[in-house]
Amino acid sequence: MTNRLFIALEIPNEAIDQILLIRDEVYGIPNNVKWEPKSKLHVTLKFLGDVGENMTELIISQLDKIVFDKFTTGFSQFGIFNKNNIPKILWIGLNKNKSLFELHNKVEDTIELLGYQREKRKFTPHITLLRIKGNEDFLKVNSFKEYSLPKIEFNIEKILLLKSILKPSGSEYSVIKSFNLI
Repeated sequence: MTNRLFIALEIPNEAIDQILLIRDEVYGIPNNVKWEPKSKLHVTLKFLGDVGENMTELIISQLDKIVFDKFTTGFSQFGIFNKNNIPKILWIGLNKNKSLFELHNKVEDTIELLGYQREKRKFTPHITLLRIKGNEDFLKVNSFKEYSLPKIEFNIEKILLLKSILKPSGSEYSVIKSFNLI
């Protein structure tokens, strides 16, 4: 049996709640947009794909060995990822700081020891807020790029090994194991 796994940063609920309030303020309510649910808002450090049970145990044992200090970061800006010049993802980025990139590299190094290839794309720490399907009000979606975020800082204290179950209604995430930073 395999599970679809990835490694993510845990973002504190208080910070997520602030972003959801801003999201609703910028886009407006009521709306017919299918936002990513609060339970799925995270920053992916490494997507692993389908992983067997034995490999999952090895991944857990390697992640248990990571020693890294807690650190503070914050949200930087909203943005949109395009595919073939068509908007696909509305996201909110994290401030780029040394600790965030060092932790990402440490996770990459750790997982590489198990045979996983390093990500070739540049690490862009972000939370996906909306997968754009085409029925959204694009003027409202585009207005996020102009929004000037207030200073919202928070502590990163955990990384998570998450399982993603694909369902017709969308994916559902559950925590396999949580790893505390020191």
